[in-house]
Order: sequence, then C-alpha cells, then structure tokens
Amino acid sequence: MKLNFWAFLYLSLMIITIQSCVLDNNTLTPTSQFTITFEKGPLAGQNIELISSNSSYDLQFYTQKLSTKISAQPLEEKSQNSLAQSSSINWAWLGDEVEGNFKASFFSDPNVNTSGDIELAYKNNDYITCSIPKNAAITINSYGNVGETVDGELNFIGVIDYNYNMVNKREPTMVTVKFSIVRGPDSN
Repeated sequence: MKLNFWAFLYLSLMIITIQSCVLDNNTLTPTSQFTITFEKGPLAGQNIELISSNSSYDLQFYTQKLSTKISAQPLEEKSQNSLAQSSSINWAWLGDEVEGNFKASFFSDPNVNTSGDIELAYKNNDYITCSIPKNAAITINSYGNVGETVDGELNFIGVIDYNYNMVNKREPTMVTVKFSIVRGPDSN
C-alpha cells in the first residue's frame, strides 16, 4: 500500500510539473522584430536584424485619429549587440486596424514631409541615420489584436547619413524594413 501511495504522489507531482512547463511556454511574450536593408551605405545589401527590448509599446493604434504609431527604442541587434540605447525606429500611418496598403505620415502632423526615422547609434560612436519620407509605401500583411503582432513591410527611397568605420558620407538609397511588431494597448 505504501508503494502505491508514493507512486501516486510521484505521478501527481510529475503532472503538475509538466503542466507548469506547458503554461510557462504558452505565456512567452512576443518580441518586436525588424529587418532593415539599405541598398547603399556601409552595410549595403546586408540584413540588419533588430529586436526591441521594450515591445509592449512599440506599436499603438489611436482610436480617435484612426492612426497607427510605431516607436521602438532601444533596439538590439540579433547577432551581436553593438548598438547604443539611443537606437530607434519610428513612423506612423493613417488608417484603420486592417491589412492593406498605406502611406507613411508623421504622427503629430500629417503635413510634415517626413514620417519618422531610423537611428542606429553604435557603442563605438559610429552611426547610420535615415529619415523616412512622407508617403513611404507600407504593406500590412497581418494586423493582430493587442498583444499579438502587426506584420508587414515599409519601402522608400531616402537619404542615409553615416559615420561608419571612419567613413563619413551622405547618399540617397532604397530602404526596406520588414517588421513583426508587438501591438501595445490602444490609445485615444
């Protein structure tokens, strides 16, 4: 009888342990991810893979303005983290919370000629910056609910400024930003 009690107790503890592991895996918080590709510049043709370490407010939908705002900072590189805490990416677009094609706009004033920027500041004082122009093409493939991701792509021709490996330059370039961004709580 004692053996059956201990076997029952062991089996019960195993079930509880397995259930807690399953619950822990299901409650993992998604992370915002960005893949940036510049046609020109010091990292031309390379995919710069970034994650946001503060995903809960990277993307917010504003119900009264019918506008989506992206503001991700700080950014970290997936492969190595030589980025400074000031690295960021931000832009916005007008439109409902649906899939489709949109045009980028500046969140506070849609009449401004830029809609945001990409700022990659490196710990060794190198930097790469690029303004995102008004009306940059945005494709939204999936617009998840709060806590889920919004997936899509941003494409534009902009001017890249950089000081990278002692080369200081400014030049026009095509930029592609593929993203999967965690949707934070809606705002007014």
